[in-house]
Formats: sequence, structure tokens, C-alpha cells
Amino acid sequence: MGSTLLAFFQIDQLLIFGVIVAAVASGLMLTLPNVDQPLHQQVSWDQFTSGWKVIKNSRLLRVVTAMDLLETAANTVWVSAIILVFVHQVLHVSSAWWGYINAGYMLGAFLGSWGCYSLAKKLEQHTIRVISWGALISSAIMLLVAVNHLPIATLLLAMLFGVSSAMKNVPQTTLVQKNVSNDQLVAVYALQNVLYTGTYSLATLTIGWLSDTISVQFVFLIAAGLLFIVASLSRRLTKI
Repeated sequence: MGSTLLAFFQIDQLLIFGVIVAAVASGLMLTLPNVDQPLHQQVSWDQFTSGWKVIKNSRLLRVVTAMDLLETAANTVWVSAIILVFVHQVLHVSSAWWGYINAGYMLGAFLGSWGCYSLAKKLEQHTIRVISWGALISSAIMLLVAVNHLPIATLLLAMLFGVSSAMKNVPQTTLVQKNVSNDQLVAVYALQNVLYTGTYSLATLTIGWLSDTISVQFVFLIAAGLLFIVASLSRRLTKI
């Protein structure tokens, strides 16, 4: 996000913007309703293991977690360092395009999320299909990015990727929340965040090494393959 805003703002303006956004976010947090929950004297390890048990006993959560782990690994190609190398070595344009591409992705994610919100009732009737198509389209877009050499095309593809990612992730999050009880949801999310963070860290190191050793386009091909597997796994959700 920072690299995106740097394309349009100076450092001091960006810092002021960050402070304002943080203040607004804090104010909005105060408006959230209180949720009465029974107090559980659980230590962190108990919450961690309870999350494992919930995921282990739920086929839906096992499939969704596997999908998200693969998607997390695939999406590491969008980290700033990889995009900067892609901009220089493949597109052969200035570093400013690094920010433009990130801005395109963020705009696409916003539009995709807004679209899911606007069409919530219609999408709810075809949740699994929307998730599958979102992952499949993301895979196709990633493949096109890998073989593309035109800056403007990459910018448009990044925007479309943001749309398709939201198209998959918003209905998927809703699906999980509808099938997991409130008292189990915290433990599940806590464990998933641990897994996603570890996967992201390892994938970032691996992707960085591969882009330096082989080529930056090769890592986009790998990401496209991972997202295709995600799309294939999503079909299993229809049988749950």
C-alpha cells in the first residue's frame, strides 16, 4: 500500500495521510457494538490447539485453509520487491510504474469488494461457483502477466487481478463464517493467521530466490499454477 501511495504523494504527505487514516480507523473501532461472550480462561496454546481440532473435524475448513495457504504463497509475487524487479527487467520502464501497478491492484480489489457487496444476494445463491471462477480467473491473469511485456497491459491485468481476488475471497469468508460457530471462529482465525504468516514468510524467501536465480517471469508462472490448484480444490466445496 505504501508503494502505491508513493506514486502520488511525497513522504511527508504520506506520513500525514497515515496518521489521519489511523485516527479515523480508531474512531470507527469505538462505534462497533459490544458482543457478549462467555469468558474462557484459555491460554494461547489452548486456543491454538482448539483451532487445530475445529479445522481437523471440518472438511470445509480443511479445504478452505489449503486453498488460502496456496493462494498466500502465490500472491507473494505481488510484494514490492518482486514487482520492482518485474518493472525493471521485463517492462523496462521507470520505478514509477511500481506504484502504478500496486495502485491498479488496490483499485481492482476495492471495485471487486464493492461489486460483491452490491450483488451480495445474487452471489449468495452461487457462492461456490463464484469462488471457483474467481480463483480460475486469477490463475489466467497471473499467466498473462508472466508472458506480457507491455506496461499498460500489466497495469490493467493487476487491476483485474484485484477484482478476481475479491470475487473469490469475499464469498469464501462469508462461507466460513456461516459454517463455523461464533465461539469457534476466533480460534480458527487465530490458527489460520499463524499458518498464513508462516507460509507468506517462507514463500517470500522462495519466490525471491527463484526470481533471482531463474527469472521473475518464472515466479509468475509458478503463481499461476498454484492458483489453478486453488480453483481445482474449490470444486470440492460443492461436495460438502
